[in-house]
Amino acid sequence: MIAEHKVKVLFTAPTAFRAIKKEDPKGLLLKDYDLSEYKALFLAGERLDPDTYHWAKDLLEVPVIDHWWQTETAWAIVANPMGIEQFSVKPGSATKSVPGYDVKILDSEGNEVGPGEEGNIVIKLPLPPGTLATLWRNEDRFVSSYMSRYRGYYETGDGGYIDEDGYVFVMGRIDDVINIAGHRLSTGAMEEIVASHSQVAECSVIGLDDALKGQKPLGLVVLKAGTDCEVEELNKELIHMVRNGIGPIACYRETVIVTRLPKTRSGKILRGTMRAIAAGKEYRMPSTIDDPSCLEEVATALEMIGYPVEQS
Repeated sequence: MIAEHKVKVLFTAPTAFRAIKKEDPKGLLLKDYDLSEYKALFLAGERLDPDTYHWAKDLLEVPVIDHWWQTETAWAIVANPMGIEQFSVKPGSATKSVPGYDVKILDSEGNEVGPGEEGNIVIKLPLPPGTLATLWRNEDRFVSSYMSRYRGYYETGDGGYIDEDGYVFVMGRIDDVINIAGHRLSTGAMEEIVASHSQVAECSVIGLDDALKGQKPLGLVVLKAGTDCEVEELNKELIHMVRNGIGPIACYRETVIVTRLPKTRSGKILRGTMRAIAAGKEYRMPSTIDDPSCLEEVATALEMIGYPVEQS
């Protein structure tokens, strides 16, 4: 489509490029098309991990622009303003908050944290024009869902940090922060490391209940096409990588290879549903799921290594 219609800019989800990376790791099909008119790739909808960023940038040789927003905000909260002045890219960051959004990072007590410290991403009120003003016929839910936890702030539900240069790093949903032996760790940080493995096309790390440590991480990975590796050897390598990147406290010890990760039609990975499956809890089929059969594949893979599965 880009070659035929001389498209200059494409906007899609990182999931799409991870799918391409899985099937064509070296980008061999690219040489069949003329992309000389192509100027930039914009990605949003899921966290853009640094490995996918570098893969796309090196392959396409155009700027790869990550940005972060929500259905509720209707337009970008954090972005790289290409039409005005492009900022330097920091892989893993959606760049800086745009005019109209006063983005802050708060701890669980509502105190603002310093540069580089992870916490809850919030937006100081008032919200700019164009964002949600209420929920349809449900003002009480609007207040309880977005405005009640931190007085004077809109709660995004995402966690992350802002560095010393004002770059915002969105690491994932607050639900994806797990507590291991009293230490709050981001599964997004673990995913970043797992995704950097040369044989991994895409991955998801979820937290499961653990009697000893409270929670433990479980990695679900999709391998690149043509990859032939033993799961035990891959698991050993990933354990070593996470241990070196985060520390022994991460307690990453288990990896499951799956053919696909369940996603919504917009490309978001259904981590909550996978957590329920792995924990043997009853779960509902999300109405937004792209391919329901994907959940059965994940359940089968988990059952094979001893996880109980119950479907509603």
